[in-house]
Amino acid sequence: MQLLYTLTDNEFPYDGINHVRDICRGIIYNDKLEIALIKIKGDDIFGHRDYYETPGGGKEKGETYRKALIREIKEELGYLIDNIKEIGLVVDYYNLLKRENHTYYFLAHAKEKCESHQTIFEKKMFEGIVWIPYQKVVEEFNSVPNTPISKIVKNRELPILEIVTEYFDLLPSSKG
Repeated sequence: MQLLYTLTDNEFPYDGINHVRDICRGIIYNDKLEIALIKIKGDDIFGHRDYYETPGGGKEKGETYRKALIREIKEELGYLIDNIKEIGLVVDYYNLLKRENHTYYFLAHAKEKCESHQTIFEKKMFEGIVWIPYQKVVEEFNSVPNTPISKIVKNRELPILEIVTEYFDLLPSSKG
């Protein structure tokens, strides 16, 4: 997958990196070209969280990136997906966790609702899942308060959402 960009964590003090995590995230859209975002709300070592994030999570040993994406979307959103397309790779850092993230982004269609299987942490931190028209997703993503962790997430995810918005703008079905 093509490396799109690399970001540093300018929000928290750097104390070295001791591990790398492979992450698969999806820009998941429905038949109405609405994009699924997870509303994160709660408190942890990053401080107060009140922002949006795209669905996804860590790739498990032995999984392909596509299989990890399919599993994560099913677990977090409760959807089976199809029409999976690669967007690109983003490398960023979480200094508080001493972690380098390799986030593999995909675009996929929400094909069918199924049962979700969120972790205890996700059940605690996920306020809900919202579906936002693709034309408004960047604006909505930008509307959340700027905190150190929300800035890190915005820096990583806004360029990806902008790429997808431009892609959808070119589709004949989006001309309305």
